[in-house]
Amino acid sequence: MKKIIQIFTVLVFVSFLSLAGCSPVQSESDKNPAYQTITSETAKKRLDNENGIILLDVRSEAEYAEKHIPGSLLIPVETIETQATEKLKDKDAAIFVYCRSGNRSAIAAQALANMNYTNVYDLGGINSWPYETETTLSTNQMTEATLANEQQTKAEKEVKSLEQTNPEKIQQPVASPAPQSPTPKPVPKLTPTPAPTPQINAQKQKMLDLINAERSKIGAAPLSTDIKVMEVAQIKSEDMVKNNYFSHTSPTYGSPFDMLSKLGVTFHGAAENIALNSSVENAHAALMASEGHRKNMLNASYSYIGIGIEDSTKGKVFVQMFVKK
Repeated sequence: MKKIIQIFTVLVFVSFLSLAGCSPVQSESDKNPAYQTITSETAKKRLDNENGIILLDVRSEAEYAEKHIPGSLLIPVETIETQATEKLKDKDAAIFVYCRSGNRSAIAAQALANMNYTNVYDLGGINSWPYETETTLSTNQMTEATLANEQQTKAEKEVKSLEQTNPEKIQQPVASPAPQSPTPKPVPKLTPTPAPTPQINAQKQKMLDLINAERSKIGAAPLSTDIKVMEVAQIKSEDMVKNNYFSHTSPTYGSPFDMLSKLGVTFHGAAENIALNSSVENAHAALMASEGHRKNMLNASYSYIGIGIEDSTKGKVFVQMFVKK
């Protein structure tokens, strides 16, 4: 009997040890570092009321150029582990991560959490973002377009050179009929008209004044209006409202560079900003807050501007066309 009791005691003790050993196996040490999710509504409220929040777009450059949330930083998801350390210095900053539909944002948010970023939020996809977005030409698009426009025909360049070198001769009134000459005269319509024109209403003049005030701060020469570029910019704003789109590429005229050429503007370089907002002041502030748009407005190589403003059911559609002649 005594031997039976001893065997029973040993079995109970072994069972106790076995149970005690379960606890470490079920610890949370193997779980991945956590990130949080956030709704569009909550994110918008925080963006409007807090400073220092980083909006992180983890899609491709082409997707970002087509449409993104204003103020976003672009780091494609496949480069997040190599670029985050350089571009996201503060590991305690609030970071709102988004992509197109939500898959890549979750991957990127987890990668950031694994890299010890402590305040990461998965915002999901821009397809579900009901607030303002913006469109910009990508760096590659701008480079290709600029190069294409610099490859004009030799005859066009010679005419332009004549206009720029001898403007007083072109504008000088002719008292008598011009003598016959085998040398063709420069086409008058190519001469820029920098002075304000009837196309400048109060809203467009206000937008021009705001841009030139910013250029003055950095020592850049003020932009002048060009009557033909003003017409093209207004047509573009009307085209966006009429055909219900918001993009640099028009279904009617093509790219901004195609459109300028088709409508008779000769140029050596160009850029376009577009915005949808409630007022000139708000549109200007939003464009200045966007790095790509701000660079266009402050670029000292551009001398002429066209401004289009058209009312739509969603607000005012603004078009700014910058031209280097």
